Amino acid sequence: MVTKEKEIAAIKSLVEMDGYFAEYFKRDLDKMVENIRNDHPIELCTQFNAMYEDLQMRHNETIVKHKDEIIDLCDTLLCIHDETGNVRLYERAVEKLGQNFVIVRKRVLGLNLSNKEIDYLIVQLNLKIN
Repeated sequence: MVTKEKEIAAIKSLVEMDGYFAEYFKRDLDKMVENIRNDHPIELCTQFNAMYEDLQMRHNETIVKHKDEIIDLCDTLLCIHDETGNVRLYERAVEKLGQNFVIVRKRVLGLNLSNKEIDYLIVQLNLKIN
């Protein structure tokens, strides 16, 4: 079993080697040692952890923004499809969003559902079409 002191010695040694570990954790060494001594998670209240959380938050925001942009683009495709009948635009929206979400977006946009979409919904309800 690794004792607290052995673990502290190991991370200090890693920092002294001035490699990848030191590059990321050198400024957090004192806090990491304190965390080990107090039986806290090693990354608790470290600058590295704060940086990771910030990056994760920005990543999540980017994903939401990207999803919103895809929905906006597909809304445009669906509206143009409704006006022109260009099937490829509809197919592209289905590729990006899936059939269920396309049907939802058409309802949100006030576009009429096709017979094929209505039949699809009936099948999803496990009802038989006469």
